[in-house]
Amino acid sequence: MKKYCIVWVFALLFTTDIPAFEPGQLSLDSVSNFDKGDAAFSVRHRFFGDITKAEDFFGLDDGANTLLGLRYAPLHNIIVAVHHISQGQEYNVRIGYAYHFEMLHAQLNVNAFTFKAGGVTDRQENVFANLVLQSPIFFEWVRMTTNIGYDNYYEKVGAGLGIEIHVQNFLPEIFTFTQTISLLAEYYTKHQNLSGLTRDNNAYTLGIKFQTYGHHFELLGTNSSATDPRTMMQGTNSNKVHFAFNINRKF
Repeated sequence: MKKYCIVWVFALLFTTDIPAFEPGQLSLDSVSNFDKGDAAFSVRHRFFGDITKAEDFFGLDDGANTLLGLRYAPLHNIIVAVHHISQGQEYNVRIGYAYHFEMLHAQLNVNAFTFKAGGVTDRQENVFANLVLQSPIFFEWVRMTTNIGYDNYYEKVGAGLGIEIHVQNFLPEIFTFTQTISLLAEYYTKHQNLSGLTRDNNAYTLGIKFQTYGHHFELLGTNSSATDPRTMMQGTNSNKVHFAFNINRKF
């Protein structure tokens, strides 16, 4: 079944041309370039299995954490978003304000979230604030992104740093159907001394992005099953690399 879902993902990616999508990262928040009325749907999928285990179909047979999200711009520079994460049965509602300075793009997001912590039946509720700073493209090939977030549930500040490098399409176009390829990397700080949560490692993500007019399709490897900045900043206990993918489509 999972194999058929991946085939469907590729089919979704390669249908219809629509206006250019915003610059994006793998798990970090990005600065929106949406005009009034623009919307986007996102899927993030993080497999739990070890990517080196061929007998488990490279980790795809061991379950996954998924995020389904929808973003909409009711006004220029104002973004509202909702998403659901399967791990922790989390629901998240976000409002953000974006502003594009000449040499720096910025966005402030405020998230209200509710989830079920491990072993706890009652839902937990709180807020997460995230400042997104993103450079324009330097030298026509590199872009930097930083997230600085405050998780009021744990009362901790965390950060993530990402880099995107645009490269020539080195794959046959018949296999990619894409105008642009990017190489991406992210690295996150790790919260210390969290009550009820012990994480030994900082989270990181490496990936490749195939970009068409209205889609971003990203294949990545990561040592975390987290899907968004708040949970990536918590760190991970995994020493394994897991296969993952993202799909973003603008409407």
